[in-house]
Parts: sequence; structure tokens; C-alpha cells
Amino acid sequence: MRKWIVLVLLIVLAGCAEETKLESEQEEESTESGTSAEGGSSESDGGAGNTSSTNPLLVYNFDDGLAPEGFNSVGDASWFVDEYRSYSPTYSAGSGIIADSQISCLVLETGVPTSAISFYFNVSTEPEYDGLVFIIGDEILDGWSGEWDWTDKTYEHVSGLTSYSWCFTKNESLSAGVDAAWVDEIKLYE
Repeated sequence: MRKWIVLVLLIVLAGCAEETKLESEQEEESTESGTSAEGGSSESDGGAGNTSSTNPLLVYNFDDGLAPEGFNSVGDASWFVDEYRSYSPTYSAGSGIIADSQISCLVLETGVPTSAISFYFNVSTEPEYDGLVFIIGDEILDGWSGEWDWTDKTYEHVSGLTSYSWCFTKNESLSAGVDAAWVDEIKLYE
């Protein structure tokens, strides 16, 4: 496993977990009072891979220029809606601008049971040392560094309420590429 993936797990578990827990508790209170998290518009999706349903339950795409409800940033810098690089027509979520040895995480707390997720990502970083890591709950599932054009990924998991995190992390020295990561067209399946 790459060094930066292990570093991310340690940082996420130590520093970001408590903040995410507090945000999750606030969202639960909001859900109990009658408000609900809504994603983007529902649409048919043929690229979901081997999911139990080909129609997504929720779609998040940032195309109105805002982060949809349910998304939070944790770490040293907040993710933002980026109009200059996107998979969908207009906007994506871009990682926060961070310095060496820092982390920027985008966290989605869904509030609904799901069994699969698909999304597009784009990465431009120092190969092998800086990169984007994808986490479901507290388990790191994948990571990418170097140069990646828009790529579609799908992950199936045990159905239940959970959190999804995309963390951009930098090691203690050097930078390459644009030094950032992006996520777009996030789809959750029943």
C-alpha cells in the first residue's frame, strides 16, 4: 500500500473523525425535525457497473454552482465548487488548496441506506506521494496519484447508512501538476 494512503488513514481517523461525527449528529437532528437531504435530479445511468439497480437513488453533480445538502469539508482547507474543471457540463467539487503535510476531505453523509456508489474523479498531483483517497465509513477503498483524466469508479458495499469521503493529501515536500483533485457526478444506488 502506498505511503500516502496509510498517512491519510491515520490523519482521517485521528483528526477528521470527531468533526465528521459532530456534523453527522447535527444532520440527524435536522432529519428528525422533518428536513431531508436531496441530491441532484434523478436520471437513468447505464454506467453503474454491477450495481443492484441501474437507476440511481440519488445524484449529486454541483451543476447549480453549489455543494448539495449533505456535503461537508474537513481538514486543513475546504473543498469548493469549481467552474474550471468538471466532468458534467459546468461544475465539479475541487479539493481545497493545501500546503505540504496537510489534508482536505469532502465528506458526504447520505442519511439513506445505499448499497453502491459511483463517481467520476480527476487528479493532478506528484506521483506516489500526493493524491486522492476514497473512503467508505472508516475504510480506505482506493487511491490515485499522478495524472488522471476524468475516470468513472463504482464500489458496492454492505447496505446501510454510511459516510463517503474523498481526501486530497500532500506529503512533506514537493508538488507536481495542478496539485489538486476533483470529484463529479456522484450517484448512490439502493
